[in-house]
Amino acid sequence: AISPLESTTNVTLSPETDGRVIKKLVKEGDRVQAGQVILVLDNTQQSAQLDASKAQARFDMINAERYQFLYEQGAESAKRRDAYATKAIQSRDQAIADKATLNYKFVRSPINGVIGDLDTVKIGDYVKTGDIITGIVDNSTLWTLMEIPASQGSQVKVGQSVRLVSQSTPPVTGEGEITFVSPYYAIPQAGNPPNTLMVKAVFPNLTGQLKTGQYVAS
Repeated sequence: AISPLESTTNVTLSPETDGRVIKKLVKEGDRVQAGQVILVLDNTQQSAQLDASKAQARFDMINAERYQFLYEQGAESAKRRDAYATKAIQSRDQAIADKATLNYKFVRSPINGVIGDLDTVKIGDYVKTGDIITGIVDNSTLWTLMEIPASQGSQVKVGQSVRLVSQSTPPVTGEGEITFVSPYYAIPQAGNPPNTLMVKAVFPNLTGQLKTGQYVAS
């Protein structure tokens, strides 16, 4: 069967907020880790807001502790103590929310993998939420869907070994196994060959020479 390989782990990277690009911390072809920052968007306003929120949270916490002490000494009412405690909680939660907002300005890789084309985004560009910045692919494990002729379908089982050969020169070979056999045959359309059975095989890319999108015979 001739079919393309696909990575078991790949993503298209998009920002979760709008902003202007002020830093590119990687380039295409770089290997990155999950959580690593790829781009930094302008975050001056968000950083200032977080600093203010953290300062307010510290101030309100000190007040809450002071009024708790005064209440324990009998110098303040429970109502007044609770009001300051509530304000401290609200300030703390606001600081947490502002930190999350700031973090959106740092576009991070969600997976381990290799960066694809990143030339379309330049310093100074304004990007919007959902814009595709690049793709990140982990080619360490690949899979392919093979269409097996109906005449051979009964011979195919989960766990069977599969050997692949790339169409490149020189060819790259690999060994994997079948992980899924479709529970039904594809219904042929008029003028098409006899029906086929869809089979999925997974291959560990031990040499690192195989890539997503590469056609192989298996």
